[in-house]
Amino acid sequence: MRDYPLIKFTLAFIIGIVVSGYIDFQILHLSITLLMLIVVTILLNFIKFNYRDVVISLLILFLISLSSIIYYKSHTIDKPIYPFKDHFVKDVLLDGRVDEIQLPSDKLTLTLKVERILKTNNKTEIDFNVLLNLYYDEKEIDRIISKLQPGNRIVILGSLSIPPNERNPNDFNYREYLANQGITAILNSYSSFDFVIIDYEREFINSAIFNARYFIANKIKSIYSPQTAGLLKGLLLADRSEISYDVKDGFIKSGVIHVLAVSGLHVGFIILILLFLLGRFNIYLRIAFTILGLFAFVIITGLPPSVTRASIMACLILISFLRSNKQSNYNTLALAALIITVFDPSQVFNPGFQLSFSAVLSIFIFLPKLKRLIERKITTNKSISYLLLFISVSIAAQIGTLPFTVYYFQKFSIISIIANLYIIPIIGFILALGILTLVLSLVSFPLNSLYILVNEGIVESTFEIISIMSSLPFSYLEFPNYSVWDGLVYLVLLALFTRYFKELVSLKTKLIFVLLIVFNLAVWSKVDDTKILPDGKLSILVVDVGQSESAIIKFPSNKLAVINFGSASSEYSTGSQTIVPLLKSLELDQIDYGIISHFSRRKYLGVLDVIENIKHDSLFIPKISGHNSELELFTTYLNERNVNWEIISGNKIDFENSRIYLFPHTSMGNSDSMNVYNLSAGIKIAYGNTSILFMGGIEKRGEVILNETYNKFLESDILHVANYGSDVSTSSELINVVKPKYSVISVGLGNYMNYPSNSVIDLLSAHDSQILRTDELGAILFVSDGEKIEQIDWRKN
Repeated sequence: MRDYPLIKFTLAFIIGIVVSGYIDFQILHLSITLLMLIVVTILLNFIKFNYRDVVISLLILFLISLSSIIYYKSHTIDKPIYPFKDHFVKDVLLDGRVDEIQLPSDKLTLTLKVERILKTNNKTEIDFNVLLNLYYDEKEIDRIISKLQPGNRIVILGSLSIPPNERNPNDFNYREYLANQGITAILNSYSSFDFVIIDYEREFINSAIFNARYFIANKIKSIYSPQTAGLLKGLLLADRSEISYDVKDGFIKSGVIHVLAVSGLHVGFIILILLFLLGRFNIYLRIAFTILGLFAFVIITGLPPSVTRASIMACLILISFLRSNKQSNYNTLALAALIITVFDPSQVFNPGFQLSFSAVLSIFIFLPKLKRLIERKITTNKSISYLLLFISVSIAAQIGTLPFTVYYFQKFSIISIIANLYIIPIIGFILALGILTLVLSLVSFPLNSLYILVNEGIVESTFEIISIMSSLPFSYLEFPNYSVWDGLVYLVLLALFTRYFKELVSLKTKLIFVLLIVFNLAVWSKVDDTKILPDGKLSILVVDVGQSESAIIKFPSNKLAVINFGSASSEYSTGSQTIVPLLKSLELDQIDYGIISHFSRRKYLGVLDVIENIKHDSLFIPKISGHNSELELFTTYLNERNVNWEIISGNKIDFENSRIYLFPHTSMGNSDSMNVYNLSAGIKIAYGNTSILFMGGIEKRGEVILNETYNKFLESDILHVANYGSDVSTSSELINVVKPKYSVISVGLGNYMNYPSNSVIDLLSAHDSQILRTDELGAILFVSDGEKIEQIDWRKN
């Protein structure tokens, strides 16, 4: 390292950016400190003392980090602010220029540089970026695309909203992700009549890039099936929008998700393909044309950071090879990182940046060691050596990327080495055959249909193999709550292992050293562990499941109840995509009491995926009078899965100062004359002197009967308001009896019914009940010690 100052400079520069991302600094104070340290450093050059050079070198590195903090802060200081108080605002008119057009799928997505915004006749000059989602039919999207170009000025009417942050604990922070791209808001538009191009001035380069990408995407879709086209668009154009959730999840569990993110691997394939095709040219022309080919690949992928950084590295290596200069791999890697971070310092926080550079650095460090081990200790057979070397590349990359993979995906694949043995070469073949068929489709080559058919078969079999691998019970391990601290502990201990292991002579000493490393990893990783749902108390987490509802209740005895499970459809399941990951991230592996308040598909269908993934002890379901085929199918399913279920019939579950009361709808009169919502069960959870009342779907007519039956027993600290805050529920008579300190409304942001109702909000406010809404706050957490109950900000835990 002492011979490569560029590496030290780059590390110091990146460390400064990382520190500035986690600690808030004032630029003025930093600038004064920087100037003072520069003066001190200059003066030290004229003073002789022991270790002067070391001190000055450390000061210089500190100055570099300090400079990078100022540099990063200057890039983020002017981030625009969301312009409205409300999280969701209808009928907003935006006027601005199109910055970026994404390839269309089931919608058309644009980035708009807004210049003016109009709402209720108030016109405001403003400068901020908005992500536009145009939910138009396919013909309208094609019509717009035929005219629209980057740089065009448009006027568009739609509903503006602030991007969601962490909706639930350990959820993806979409607001932060968009903010790092300079995007402040999202506007959804549903009618093409609300979209008008008013100025056709365009940005030539960006327009040329988009037109090339759009042409290639259309050509892929015209010759391939949707499944294969989706994969090829991902590999060639870095557009994964048409790869299904199930396919992506299978690739994650198999440890091969990296092949779907266009980066260094794909750049390597492109280099190999180009060098092969240019084999007849001399070395100078081959490398020159290969660099031009890489430039074209970067362009057609839309200049994503992952491809850009990999191509910069590749070009530097190719140029050094051309000069017959033995370039340091570490220097090349450092230069590529420095170029990228100077142009865009926020890339340091990009998962792709972290995964790419950690993988390459790890390969540089560990592959030579593994290669020597294979050649000296394992085999001299060349064929076996090549196979083991190929496996070693995957192992070396995973050593470096492990903390980042586990942090972002909360999973570590056990079978990834085996899966990569298959997927890496086959993806290269699919990519090469995809490029070949695209080129041949332009000239109507007779055998092209055969090549397309072969590629279709390979893709289909690949998806099937990955599906089988990912479904194996031992295919992956889950690491819920893996934190930045855990990753730092891993990297520090890995550095210690790499530095000192080779200096140990005896096998016994090495074994003790490894055990000490593992022990320290286990101990130090626990330092920052906290529980969002604390032990020994009642915790109520109202989950944000959009326009549906669900709540997780952890009792002081550590028993767990889940009330309602959200909705499910062929495209999305609240159970598999929200509740199951949330329970696993909270390290809750068994539901003692599952409760479905009523048979609205928005409230219970998510339970199917939960049952498949989380152990259930008991499930309580509401009674429905008369024959109901859906109930019959559901109970048959429960029996097949050996789930203990019971009809709600005035149940009381009592344990260790905690109680669950289930109010049956049969106490509400003639259920045959009432709709599915009034057939809902009411639920009260009590611990000590504190309680929460869940009203399910009960409407005002049902509230009357519930009130007459239970009256003051309904009094609770928290009221979970029925039916998303609709005015068909929540009467003043109910509020007078319940007297809630808090009123929680589970509701989806920007729902088409405009819930919650203003009349319900006014009623709750008039009774001095604090209103908490999931569309504004995300998940809402309450904790009770039995004497008092309070809302807790789980994001600060």
